[in-house]
Amino acid sequence: WPAKKFMVAEILYATLAAELFVFPLILWHFGRVSLIGPVANVLVLPLIPATMLMGFITGAVGMLSPFLGVPLGWATHILVSYELGIIKLLSAFPGSSAIFPKVLAWVSALPALWLTAVYVKNRFHHVRLAR
Repeated sequence: WPAKKFMVAEILYATLAAELFVFPLILWHFGRVSLIGPVANVLVLPLIPATMLMGFITGAVGMLSPFLGVPLGWATHILVSYELGIIKLLSAFPGSSAIFPKVLAWVSALPALWLTAVYVKNRFHHVRLAR
């Protein structure tokens, strides 16, 4: 199945886990959260490693030879333009983000804190502290 080949489920799980933990912080600082972020991440995240690598290579080659850096810069530009285009397109949809009261940031932090506590307890249950 194509979704398995492109690791769609893994990307979606990682996105949702990350958003669960940063949701309170984003809500507290901006008062608005993206509702379409997981969709954008499924479309953009597979290219992020290639974009980062191309950016590094472009910068390194460009410092040595600006002439050779230009075509690499255009290749990097194509990747970045795709990613920013997807983000811009999806953010333009009505209802792509929602505004919540800041008090919800504190309430929404509780499940993430609870999951973290359960994970730490299970991960380090065998560790005994020195007396």
